[in-house]
Amino acid sequence: KRPRVDPGTYSSLTLRQCASLLRQTKALDTRRYFALPVDPIALGIPDYPLIIQEPMDLGTIEARLDTSEYRTVEDFVADIRLVFYNARIYNPATSDVVITAAKMEDEFEKKLSSLSGTSAAR
Repeated sequence: KRPRVDPGTYSSLTLRQCASLLRQTKALDTRRYFALPVDPIALGIPDYPLIIQEPMDLGTIEARLDTSEYRTVEDFVADIRLVFYNARIYNPATSDVVITAAKMEDEFEKKLSSLSGTSAAR
């Protein structure tokens, strides 16, 4: 199930700040686990589309920001959270993918909270 973000939660943020936040988050993805859409065939994980109903990655988010597809900051935040949610759902809890996702998510939430002046409500 897609992570929810209540409307108006981050209304003080601009989409320009979102782009900066995305760049900072992408920089933490040193192994590039989340840079591009998952290719189930190339990775030999044919069950991925059966388990992950709504795939998301940081490259897709960047493209959506660049083409002004996000109408609200909340939509952007929901997609970022979806990347990490999907990682937890598909991969074993002790995998490097999940450990990396947890670190990235923690940093994202801290930066989001400091930018928006809100607590990281999820």
